[in-house]
Amino acid sequence: MQRPSLLFFLVATMLVTLTKGDIRYEKFLRQHYGKTVNEHDCTKEMKLREIYNENDNTCKEVNTFIVSSTIEQIKAICDKAGEYYGRGNLYRSIQPFPVVTCKLRRGRFRNHCEYRTGTKSTRYLVLGCENKLPVHYEEGTLY
Repeated sequence: MQRPSLLFFLVATMLVTLTKGDIRYEKFLRQHYGKTVNEHDCTKEMKLREIYNENDNTCKEVNTFIVSSTIEQIKAICDKAGEYYGRGNLYRSIQPFPVVTCKLRRGRFRNHCEYRTGTKSTRYLVLGCENKLPVHYEEGTLY
């Protein structure tokens, strides 16, 4: 009789782990995927997407949007379009991606954040991956 309960526990644990990964992936997309975001959209996009430091409701100092790319291209960095970056779960894109980086101009707390005009650039992306899905934007290195 113990075997079914052990199997149930293992399956439940896997489902919870996959669900957490999916939630982190969705958050990654909300915070960093912006196919049509341009450098003039920083304040609007940060507010619309509710991007802020969740631990203390303060404005996020810097946020980068990956633009002009598909979700599939970004996901592929965690698989065949990326290479292991030497620590933890980090992978670096083999090809550079266009990005818009937004930096805080003024404001301290959520809903009162104002961002400078963003900076457009092309960067190799370094992403944290779980189950071949991006869950964290670590950095972008200039192309």
